[in-house]
Amino acid sequence: MERGLVTQRHPILTSYLDKWAQDWPGKIALVQAEQGKQWMYRQLLQQVNHLTDQIWKAGLRPGDRLASFLPNTLENVALMWASWRIGVAFVPLNNRHVAQDALQLLDLIQPKMVIINAKTAKILHNQNILFDQGPIRWREWHAHKKKII
Repeated sequence: MERGLVTQRHPILTSYLDKWAQDWPGKIALVQAEQGKQWMYRQLLQQVNHLTDQIWKAGLRPGDRLASFLPNTLENVALMWASWRIGVAFVPLNNRHVAQDALQLLDLIQPKMVIINAKTAKILHNQNILFDQGPIRWREWHAHKKKII
């Protein structure tokens, strides 16, 4: 998969990240003050490239929807950029939603995949939604069955 494509007339948004990482690899790109974390442009690009490959390997393609039921973290920003690289619609869900609200949104959005963490897994688990263990879970969403598998 080719990254950082640029048309003659209009650069693609994600190509800017490649340029920034090349021009300013050691400059701060993102800060998550609450956690005391920061990523330089080089680190952000590495994370985005890794997640782009993972999303592609998971079977998402341009036009698919990827829902993120995660808190606002550096990893979630990288996930957004990675989705954009492929042409996948990134749909962030407010992780403060109660389970029923989240389920209604997922039914409406109909994402091909949902990404959750331990906290949001508990929210969904309380609604008898099945999930596997792991720090970030990639699972297909089947709205008619209301489970994450």
